[in-house]
Amino acid sequence: MNGEPHGHDDFYVGVAIASTAETASADQAAIDQVLRLVAEYHNRLGTDLGRTSAAPSLSVLRRSPLGRKLRRLSAVGRGDEDAVAATVRRDADDIVALLLCPLAATDYQIPSWFWQTSLGRLIAAAVYRTYRPDDLFCPATAAERLNLDRRTIERWLDDGTLDSVRDETGSRFIPAQTIERLRDVARVLQGPTWSPPASATDADLVA
Repeated sequence: MNGEPHGHDDFYVGVAIASTAETASADQAAIDQVLRLVAEYHNRLGTDLGRTSAAPSLSVLRRSPLGRKLRRLSAVGRGDEDAVAATVRRDADDIVALLLCPLAATDYQIPSWFWQTSLGRLIAAAVYRTYRPDDLFCPATAAERLNLDRRTIERWLDDGTLDSVRDETGSRFIPAQTIERLRDVARVLQGPTWSPPASATDADLVA
């Protein structure tokens, strides 16, 4: 289930975004590829455990709980359907973990290439729509609000220190609540305003 992109017949291949109808069709193609991939993987697990069974048909896979989740995320991402934000985010997290979390692992990193795939774009678009425009800040604005150099924000985004939300293009945004949480921590540690001490030599901080 893990690894680098390896072909043109699985969910790793990106699909260009065009008209709504074309996008819906592309989303369904990506969904079908993921459903087949998951089914094949679990069939191999069943074989290893001595429990073989016939692979389910595509129509059965589409009606499965996973198929319904993926279709709902696709509809939310296109703006065709509304859904509870918590449900969308939970479903997105579950699907990403299903595909990318190694067996028995307690934590994992999402590789950046995932967000350039058709499935990654589908999921990102759905999660992005659960936020209001003023709930998200670009890295430059976040750096300004936190009195930090943008390179620090970019590094924190890369290593997972900062939570981020992506849109369908892969651009990263920081939720306002994440910024406010950092500001609250800074106030506790350094007083009412977050400014570097006079002796600070960290080049990442903005004096």
